[in-house]
Formats: sequence, C-alpha cells, structure tokens
Amino acid sequence: MDDFLQPVSPASLFASSAQQIDEIRTAAGFTKAQFDAAFMPLLHEYACQVQQLPLSTKVYREPGGAWSFGLFVSVLTLRVSATRMFFPTLDSTQRRTLEVQARFAAFAAGLASGVAVLAQNVALSSRDGGYHPLSATGSLRDWLAAAREPRFAWTTNEPPLSPTECAAVAARFIPGRLVQVFDMRIVRMIYNAIYPQAAPNALETTLGRVVRESIDACANYYLEKAEATYDKQQQQIALPTATEANRLASDMAEEASGEIVANPLDAPDALPAPPAPTASSAPAAPATPATPHPGDAASGGSAFLAKHNLKLKSALTAAPVPEEQSAPALTHEALLAAADPALQDWFRALRTHEKFDRLAQQLKMTEDGIEVPSSLIGSLGLNLTTVLTLMEAAGMIVRRGKGGQHVYLHTALQPLFFDNDA
Repeated sequence: MDDFLQPVSPASLFASSAQQIDEIRTAAGFTKAQFDAAFMPLLHEYACQVQQLPLSTKVYREPGGAWSFGLFVSVLTLRVSATRMFFPTLDSTQRRTLEVQARFAAFAAGLASGVAVLAQNVALSSRDGGYHPLSATGSLRDWLAAAREPRFAWTTNEPPLSPTECAAVAARFIPGRLVQVFDMRIVRMIYNAIYPQAAPNALETTLGRVVRESIDACANYYLEKAEATYDKQQQQIALPTATEANRLASDMAEEASGEIVANPLDAPDALPAPPAPTASSAPAAPATPATPHPGDAASGGSAFLAKHNLKLKSALTAAPVPEEQSAPALTHEALLAAADPALQDWFRALRTHEKFDRLAQQLKMTEDGIEVPSSLIGSLGLNLTTVLTLMEAAGMIVRRGKGGQHVYLHTALQPLFFDNDA
C-alpha cells in the first residue's frame, strides 16, 4: 500500500500547514474568532476528503498534492474575490451582507472544486469495494481507515465530470449547516461555480469567474514551477505554498480587467431565457442530500460544526438595518464606532501618519464618494484585503473602481481623510 493511502487526521494536516493556514486567515480578512468558526470547519472537511492524495496527473501530482492545491486556491479565491463586486445593482444595506457572503462562497467553491477534481482523476479500490464521493457514506478518511488493502490508480478513458456531477460532489462535501445561514442567491451561486469551465458565449457569474481564474492560475503556477524544477535538474518539485499564492494573487489583482461580469442570480427576471442545457452549461443547485453528511461520521464533523454554528451565523450574516435607523451612519463618528477595532486602528494610523497631508493629496471627492487608491489602503499596517473586508462590513464602501485600483468610500468619512482636527 502506498504511504499516502494511510489515513491522517485533520489536526495533523493543520499542524504541518500552520503557516499556510495563517496566510488563508490573513487573506480572508476576518477576525481569528470568525475565521475559526466559519472557515476552519470547511478546511476540516477538505482535509477529511482529500487526505494525502495527489490531485491529478498534470498538476499537483505528488503525494499531498490535493491538500496543497486546496490551501493555494483558498488564498487565490479570497484575494481575487476581494477585488470584485458581486452585486453592483443592490442597495448598500443588502450588499453589505451579500458581498461578505460571496467572498466566503468563493472560498467554499474553490475547495469543493478540489474535491471534484480529485474525484475526476483518481480511482480508489480495495478488497471491500471502491470509493467515490458521490456514493460514499463517509469521508475519504473514514474509508481509508476501514479499507482492506486500499489501492490507488489514475482514471483512464473516463469522461470528465459534468457540471451537475461537480455540483453534486460539492453538495455532499459542503456541510448543510454551513450554507443554511446564507442568502439563497449565494447558495445557488456556489453550486454553479464548482470546477467551472470557460465556454464560448456562456453566461458566467462573477463567482464562477473568480473560481475559474483562481484554479487556472493555480495550475499554471504549478506548471511553471515544475518546468523551472526540471530546468534545474532537480528530482522533485516543491509543492507551491499559500505564501506563493499571496504573491500570485497580487499580480492577478494588478492585471484584472475591471469588467463587472453579470450575475444571473442577481436579477434573473432581467435576463433572456437560458439556452437548452449542454454538457458545459452550469447546473442548477442540487438539494442537499438527506443522508448523513460524510463529515458527520467518525471524523467528528457533526460535533465540530454544531459547536461553531452560532458563531458562524454571527460571522457571515448581519441583521438588516431598518430604514429609520440608518440616519446615524451619515456621520463619520457613527461609521467609525460601528467598525471593527482593527479598522479603527487603521484610521488612527492614517490620521497620525507623519505625511498625512501628502496622503490626503492622493484622494479625490467625486459624485460617487471619496476616491481612495488601493495602494494607500494597503500601506498602513493591514493588508488591502483585510481593510476592504472590514470597510465593507462597516458600510463604508460605496463601490469599487474598475481593475481594483481605487475604492469609493462614503462621503461621511470626509473629515477622517481631509481634516486633521476631526
């Protein structure tokens, strides 16, 4: 039996990847408590579903490749999604909640895509039968622990998984408790964005594009690194890390076209009737299976999720602000008081900066709000993704500029940017 078929606990994978998980936490822009409650359960499920297996014959083909892919693509989906606007037509109150959920959805769809890619490329068998995530009653870890003489092989002459099959894999992978607190538009977007493929003239959601671009960039980076390793006549490639993903994400943000892609689920009545389904068309969201979730078995997934479910709700949902209570948000004091302490520290660093006047010269007052360069936002102690996430949660962002070069903030914040005495 290959060594990588030995079952391993999620805790062991977490321990060996602690620095990379910290990179994901930074890219997410959530507090540690929120990250532990909302993101770690899905990483826990992913660890149970991919274990130490290689991902495919082309990329991440070394033992542990599927796990490394998940860590790498997580950073990319979080960083890239932070530069996109998913619901540009909604009012700020709805957008404040949905944009945060959409960024988490990109992370979830990226990980679920990893499980689908593994299922498409790997055949597992034993004396007791085979394993496939579409038919298994438990996680891959459970199966490896119970299997007699497990065997690994690459799939050959098998058709690729259809979008519907990929969505079904995701529905069994993503715990129902996790998406239960989401807006249904976000849930549908997730299942339409599992291992998405580019198709001519296809209507692509912003989320699907983020996931597709992240997976493509992840694969291309691996191939470039493998080619460099070959040129140096080294025996084995060092699997890409989440730290490298951060650098790649920065390059992707700089190269972004800034085009806002249509969200079919944003206003479906405004769109033409969809074409007849084909093998490449996006699937409708499948119902979550009534059978026990694979992560609820011996892996302890059920208890883990139940423990954090209340924290998850508070981390990813925000109570709508009644219209009559929205007046206080028109002052910079009210906006700042409602902000996360880390964002308050960011504004404090801005206002006490020795070159505050010079920084203020980079800003513009426009009809849309205060135009702030992204480079300025990311230069004051917190990374750009974190600050934008916290600003979005505090209702400070009016919209994001094309290409991610600028952000337009609420005009009520003007004293904090232009007045030294505010």
